[in-house]
Amino acid sequence: MGEGFEIRTEFGTVQVHLDTTANGPRLRLVGQESGTEICLDVVEIEALTAMRHADFRAIIAAQLGRLGEGV
Repeated sequence: MGEGFEIRTEFGTVQVHLDTTANGPRLRLVGQESGTEICLDVVEIEALTAMRHADFRAIIAAQLGRLGEGV
């Protein structure tokens, strides 16, 4: 797995790595504050490009609810 980089704002920190250990390259995203991680293949990343910001707002609101942080 590659060295990667970190994206940080006042709202959170995510580490981004290129994972080449599977059958194809994937992005490995690690949420530093939540400890959650996900690997996305190229089809999943391509699907993200078709989403609208409103779609992300719904996902973020659901995640905050699970973490008990309110919306």
